Amino acid sequence: FPSHDMVLNGRAKPSSGEIKIGGINLHENFQSVSQRIGSVPQSDILHTSLTVRDALKFGAKLRLPDDTSQEERESQVDLVLDKLELTQRAELRIDKLSGGQRKRASIGLELLTSPDVLLLDEPTSGLDPGLDAHVMETLRNLADGGQTVVVVTHSVDNLDICDNVVLMASGGHVAYCGPASSV
Repeated sequence: FPSHDMVLNGRAKPSSGEIKIGGINLHENFQSVSQRIGSVPQSDILHTSLTVRDALKFGAKLRLPDDTSQEERESQVDLVLDKLELTQRAELRIDKLSGGQRKRASIGLELLTSPDVLLLDEPTSGLDPGLDAHVMETLRNLADGGQTVVVVTHSVDNLDICDNVVLMASGGHVAYCGPASSV
């Protein structure tokens, strides 16, 4: 049975139903639609010996179109740093950040390309309660700014910060789908 995040990012097909991004079937149009999804894995994927700014600059060089100027890339990096409240930590090495700051830097890597959907797998896994709440607040702020955010998690501690919740039961069956306030 494929994991839910693998189905949501298009790497595995659902056993039934379909996933649409902007009205387009993800699995029938994987090449074009998958580029509109920013996927943040559970494990951080940033080079720990780089500063936050350098890691994002490196990511921007790899992920943004080839015709993007250096000034445009740096502007996008600055925008992402600001959006994730990492500007004051930009010159710190990744390995010197707290777990929550590292997670926000990983999110930043995906935000560089301005994805339509930001998909996160267990973004608060392994974080202390205060840090996990801050990561979830960051995601709430992104959603309030217009970013579509989908979180796959086993933690129910911060569901009240979500707009909608889908609770999956054993076997992948939907046990609840609706507003977080009714969970």
